[in-house]
Amino acid sequence: MIGQPPSRDLDGPWKWVASTYPKEFLKLYYPSIFERINWLEGINQVSSELFIPWGNNQQKKVIADLIWEARLISDDSFNNMFTDTVINPEFYSSPIAKVPEKTFQYAIGAVIKFQKLPLSLTFAADSDPNWRPQIIFPPLGGLPTLTLYSELCKLLDFAPKMDSLIEDNNPAGWIGWATLRSNDRLENKQTDLWPTDLETISERILRSNQPEDKIIGLLTSVENLFPLYIEKDIINYRRWLNDKLRIKNMRLLFSFEKEALKKGRDEGRNEGKLESLIRVLRRKFGESASKSIEIVSRLPYSETLDELLDLILDTNDIHAIETVLSQLQISAAVPETNQGDAVNGNGHI
Repeated sequence: MIGQPPSRDLDGPWKWVASTYPKEFLKLYYPSIFERINWLEGINQVSSELFIPWGNNQQKKVIADLIWEARLISDDSFNNMFTDTVINPEFYSSPIAKVPEKTFQYAIGAVIKFQKLPLSLTFAADSDPNWRPQIIFPPLGGLPTLTLYSELCKLLDFAPKMDSLIEDNNPAGWIGWATLRSNDRLENKQTDLWPTDLETISERILRSNQPEDKIIGLLTSVENLFPLYIEKDIINYRRWLNDKLRIKNMRLLFSFEKEALKKGRDEGRNEGKLESLIRVLRRKFGESASKSIEIVSRLPYSETLDELLDLILDTNDIHAIETVLSQLQISAAVPETNQGDAVNGNGHI
C-alpha cells in the first residue's frame, strides 16, 4: 500500500508456489522425497484441516500449511508402511521454539485423519544460520517399525548457489532467490535496493514460458517479498511492469486511475482527521500546543492519526504528547519545519 511502512508476507509465497508447483518444489528442496514418489500417479492436494489430541481426551482443530496424498516407490530406505502416505510441508519464516512439538502433533493428526503415516517436511526460510530445529519422533505406539519420518530443508543452505536458483527454469527456485535476497537486504538495512531486486526477479519470471495465470501469481508472490513503500518506487515499478506485460499482450496488473481515486479518498479522510486533531489540541492546550500542531500537520498515516486522537484526549501533559509526536516524526522520516514557517488555519504549512 502506498505510503505505508512495509509488511512482508513471507509464508504466503511459499505456500502458493508449493501448492502450484509441488513437483518442482520437492525436486529442488526435498530430492530424496521427490525420487521416491510415483509420479505416474502424481500427488493430490487434500484438505489441511487436522484434529490433534488436546488433553482430557479432547481434540483441537489445526490447519496445516499443505497436505498431499502420494504413493511412494518401494525402497529399502523407507519402511513399507510409507507406500501410501501423506506429505505435510510446513513453512517457517522465523525461528520458532515449538517446531518439533508442532510437527509431532501434526503428524499424529495426519495419522488419525488419513490412517497413513505422514512424511513431515520442515521448510526453514528464515535468516538465522544457527536455527536448525531437530525433529526426532518417538516410535509411534511404542513400535519401532512405525517410526514417523521428518526432514528439514534450510533455505540458507542454497545461498552459495543463489545464481542457479534464478537461472534454472524452476519457479520454486525463483521464490527461493527472492526470499534469500530480501532477507539479506533487510539484515543489512539495504531495503532501498529492493526495487532493483524486484525488477530483476520480475524480469526472470516474464522471460519464462509459464502460463499467464501462473506468471501473475509469481509476480504477486515476489512483490510480497519486496514490499515497496516509497510512493515513487511503487509507481515506477508498476509502470515498468505494466509496460512489460503490455509487450507480452498480457492483462495489466495495475490501474493507475483506480489508484489515484483511492489515494484521493484516503487523503480526504486524513485531512478530516488532521483538522479534528488540531482543533482538539488548540481547545485543550491553547498556545502551548503550537509545536505539536506543527508536527501533527505533517504526519502521513491515518492509523497514526487515530492513535494520536486517543492520546490527546486521555492526557493533560502537552510535553508527553510532544515526546510521542517527535518519535513518530523520526520513525516516519518527516522533515522538520523551519522556524520561519507559518501554520495556516487548518494546521498546514
